[in-house]
Amino acid sequence: MVTGQDRPFLLNAFKVLGATPVKISPGSSAHVRVSTPGNFSERFRLELNNAPEGISLESVSPVPGGVEMVFACDASKVAAGTSGNLICDVIPKIPIAGANPKKPGSAPRRGIEATLPAIPFKVLDY
Repeated sequence: MVTGQDRPFLLNAFKVLGATPVKISPGSSAHVRVSTPGNFSERFRLELNNAPEGISLESVSPVPGGVEMVFACDASKVAAGTSGNLICDVIPKIPIAGANPKKPGSAPRRGIEATLPAIPFKVLDY
């Protein structure tokens, strides 16, 4: 049996604010706010994980109580009506200890600290 330490930072730490699914017009962008703990933006960054081709995370900005993410939709790569879930990983800004950057072949490891709740989306018709 494997046991671990409770991670209170992650318990109910993130919540998608606003209506879902997020509606994105082709060639446009959509803003999504997510509640986050205290000094989240200073310690972590977000990366879009396995998104459909043409959907990208354009920017992440701190706002009171969380972050605002801007998702862009490339009209030439995404068909109208495409829908699904956007998954964003929480990555520490400081690399995980244990890697020696001076040693060849030992790049700092990039650990995923958490994953935000899935963000349902739908690409609108033109």
